[in-house]
Amino acid sequence: MSEQPASTAQPPLLNDGIELCWQTDTSPATKRLAHRILRRELTPAIATRLIRTNGADPHTLVGLREKAPGEWPHTKWVPLLSLAIDDPTDSVPSVWRMDLDLETPLLLKPWSSRQLQRDILEALISCGANVNFHHPAHFSMRAMSVAAKTGNIEAVEVLLATNQLDYLSCPSISPPLRPSQAYDDALIRTARRLLHHDPSLSGLAVLEAATSRPLPSKAFTYEYMDTILQHGDPIPVGVVRTALSEAAGLGSHWVMDYLCERLATPADINPAQGHHPPLQRAAMHLQVLLDEWDGWDGDVDDDMLDAIRNRKLVVRSLLRAGADLSTKVLPITTTGDRKRRELVLKEYVVVLNELPFVVMDAINAALSTQRDAYIVMTRILPFVDHNDEDACLPHPPSPSPLSFGPQEAAAIAWKIGAFLHDPPAALTAVDQVLTNASALKRRVRAAVGHFVKWAATKTVSNREVVGGWSRGPDGQMARVPQLQCFAVDAGQRHTHTQLGVREVVHGARLEEVRQHGLEGVVKGFNNEEGNDDCQFQWGRLGFVGQTGQQWVSLGIN
Repeated sequence: MSEQPASTAQPPLLNDGIELCWQTDTSPATKRLAHRILRRELTPAIATRLIRTNGADPHTLVGLREKAPGEWPHTKWVPLLSLAIDDPTDSVPSVWRMDLDLETPLLLKPWSSRQLQRDILEALISCGANVNFHHPAHFSMRAMSVAAKTGNIEAVEVLLATNQLDYLSCPSISPPLRPSQAYDDALIRTARRLLHHDPSLSGLAVLEAATSRPLPSKAFTYEYMDTILQHGDPIPVGVVRTALSEAAGLGSHWVMDYLCERLATPADINPAQGHHPPLQRAAMHLQVLLDEWDGWDGDVDDDMLDAIRNRKLVVRSLLRAGADLSTKVLPITTTGDRKRRELVLKEYVVVLNELPFVVMDAINAALSTQRDAYIVMTRILPFVDHNDEDACLPHPPSPSPLSFGPQEAAAIAWKIGAFLHDPPAALTAVDQVLTNASALKRRVRAAVGHFVKWAATKTVSNREVVGGWSRGPDGQMARVPQLQCFAVDAGQRHTHTQLGVREVVHGARLEEVRQHGLEGVVKGFNNEEGNDDCQFQWGRLGFVGQTGQQWVSLGIN
């Protein structure tokens, strides 16, 4: 397509770094119409007169070209209708940047009101502007794409009202040049409106989210994906698996986290023979980047480091979701195979070393309300009025504060607070990290559930739960272990070995170490004892009731 640069005599319309170009057959009236749109100096009446009386063509393209000395000039061809759509939050999404790798934005002031923008768009459409018109090389500059990606809900409504759109999609979730909460909110509203118009857009929206670059924040990704699930059609299995594959290849780790947590099944994470598992693809892309890094001369730029980090996070997401680590997925046949497997196993060590902190957070989440109530009631119970005499006496007794012995108020407060503990909160916290079925998740989940129940209802204080240091009768400080509510069956004639939740969770980690030959998993407590206090058979793990020494199995295998 031939083009002509804009006349240097015209008043400046654009920010520095961008200039206008025209198609060779662009009339003066069309240029005047474009100038007025760019300056936001147009009314519906003037637009109609320029088109119907002066011959301006509303069905035309305007070229935007970077003034990049020494580089091949890049021109983005934009329909007039798209140029008339505001960026209402002034966030500069990708459609208003000349190149995703450059930060040369198109900065236009907005129309004086939302109603004026609506009137201008309706006038251009009524005078012949085609809502589907776009340059073949710039599909993303169609009017609806621009309206959706800028979060311009008023423009979306105008375009939907024409009933002439031949293509719809939810807005991409790539962050704008100037991120803001206003832009995020506008994009969510736009996606919700488009899904109400056509719920079948949900599948494509999930795929586009998995391929969005650069990556949006976790909070926005989850809200956007929730919107798709709530307002769109159910996501087909094939779309979920394709999205997993795309996210694995591109390093879209927040989307991968969401897919593993909310949509993917074990069969999606570990597909049947004949399909490439997402973990395999993620490992291949990670290895390619690391090999490129090894051959890099000079300093590695931030983009490369981010890409490596993102792909490592994708690998961890899949491992937490129970991805298969067998040689079917990560073979050891060639040198390249072994390198990829080693890379994945290193990331699994990171996941396992994070697990104890996840467990503690889960337990604290479940016991937090009980602990809060315990603190308050321990202080106020001694001041509660009571009557300990017969109220039928001629002279009714006067109320007096409750009288407790040492530690009685605290013990009573802890027992009352037990009604407030929240077992589902602990399991939810575990589920958010270990997101799919695996032996590791099953064991950790069962251990956390038992510990929370026992800590809340079978103890007399928070100190008994968390352990610490206590002064004995002889005045010496003695270490009090954390609550040991697990027991390893030693048979009828022997004393059952008592364990705490940390030992049980580390035992689950040691199973993974043995199964996959891992190195670097850190115990993190009682290190002087090694792993001896965490060695047990899962079928013999249970607890001993408080009324006797009868051992009860927890049924964890």
